[in-house]
Amino acid sequence: MAKKIDVFDELEKETAPEVDKSAKSEGGFDLLDSLAEEASAGGGKPWIPEKEDDAIQGYVRAIYTVPSEYTASGEVPALDIEDRDGQLWTARCYHSYLADAVTRKDPKVGWAIAIRYGGKVTSKNGRDYHAYTVAAKDVG
Repeated sequence: MAKKIDVFDELEKETAPEVDKSAKSEGGFDLLDSLAEEASAGGGKPWIPEKEDDAIQGYVRAIYTVPSEYTASGEVPALDIEDRDGQLWTARCYHSYLADAVTRKDPKVGWAIAIRYGGKVTSKNGRDYHAYTVAAKDVG
């Protein structure tokens, strides 16, 4: 039987320069780790609730911001969430109610999170908004 080889490992051996890996073990940082985190952010299928009670739950895999022309800061929070089937979803918090709810819960990568869309609601002063319920828990 032929020996199995990993093509990427072989290419790396042939083309990659020697890298000092001691920096990370000595309390330094590894830029490759940060590149992997940046590359994964925003890589999920967009989660866009369409009707009341649409929901998503899973584990937070990335937290970052995305541009928005509708906020004073020019950005809104976004989360990559992996559901129980392994599907990666991206929840962009364009609705201010959702952005506020996520900010209050302050989830971290690895936490369990659930988001339920409550539909379009009218406030006491007659203003319409999109309501959400958010639960987040450190399960690590």
